[in-house]
Amino acid sequence: MLSDYVSATNDTSILTRALPLAEKELAWWVTNRTLTVTSPYTNNSYPLARYAVNNTAPRPESYLEGKPFGLCRRLIS
Repeated sequence: MLSDYVSATNDTSILTRALPLAEKELAWWVTNRTLTVTSPYTNNSYPLARYAVNNTAPRPESYLEGKPFGLCRRLIS
């Protein structure tokens, strides 16, 4: 995203403020949401960052998509 912004605006001054924040966020993802996967074909290992939450409820912004359709229909009706 930073690269897209700098490419579009040629404003490299934002990097002074944004890079430390991006590095901090990347470090959080590496610590909290990264796991190692191994290819069954090459036996090479790769880091994989994935979005995940420890919650059994659907996200508020997509409640209808997150619930089973049968329950959604009962709630809407």
